[in-house]
Amino acid sequence: MKYVILGWTALALSSAAVAQSGETLDAAAEAIEKGDYGRTTSVVVMQNGEVIAERYFDEEGAEGLRNTRSATKTVTGMLAGIAAKEGKLALDTPLLSLSPERAPANPDPRKSAITVEDALTMSGPLECSDFNQFSRGNEERMYLIEDWAGFYYDLPIRGFPAWETKPADSPYGRAFSYCTAGTVALGEAVERATGEELEAYARKKLFDPLGVGTVKWQFSPLGLALGGGGLALTSDQKPMFRVETPIRMAICFGCARSRHHKAQARSR
Repeated sequence: MKYVILGWTALALSSAAVAQSGETLDAAAEAIEKGDYGRTTSVVVMQNGEVIAERYFDEEGAEGLRNTRSATKTVTGMLAGIAAKEGKLALDTPLLSLSPERAPANPDPRKSAITVEDALTMSGPLECSDFNQFSRGNEERMYLIEDWAGFYYDLPIRGFPAWETKPADSPYGRAFSYCTAGTVALGEAVERATGEELEAYARKKLFDPLGVGTVKWQFSPLGLALGGGGLALTSDQKPMFRVETPIRMAICFGCARSRHHKAQARSR
């Protein structure tokens, strides 16, 4: 059974497989060193919360903080869920209701109706697609300006030509579009709802309870933690955010090498 979760791969292995995993890991390590699996930086195998094998293929070693890329979105979603459990926001909370000072470009009443659920499901009405290089909301354009959440709200409403499926004809009445900027705006909404900076809220409500040590966030030029990508963790911390399986193998592909999560963002 194989699970692919954002930037990592989680492999569920049987106990029998563990008994003979030494040779398997040696073979995998050799293949990784040959470049058969791209820019893999680390392999960590855990069972019952304990590391039973690990290999590192970069200069950072076990203590290295590796870029989780878009797996950061999962952390932001968790924080939104925690805030909802605490009664500080809800799935139907409009994002802009938490930022009343904003007056977005391309004004449209549908913008005021964008909810936490829309951001979590990437199904809001704005023209935002990271899979389309021509999209006005493509994340590469966001990194060029200083207000990343504002970038999202300023986007025009998405159109649906005849060859694309409209929300009304889609499952659950939603049309999915992968949008990093929307998750960034969700991170700002969590800050506004909780009254705490995203990174501080994550430390108190998520990282400390899970025993996660040092992490490194990326920040917008205005100081907003990037909830859509770039959070750096050590490889043995990453499986804490994954589904439970008998044995978990975390493989970090090309971590800490994303050009737009390094050069453009600054640390607070």
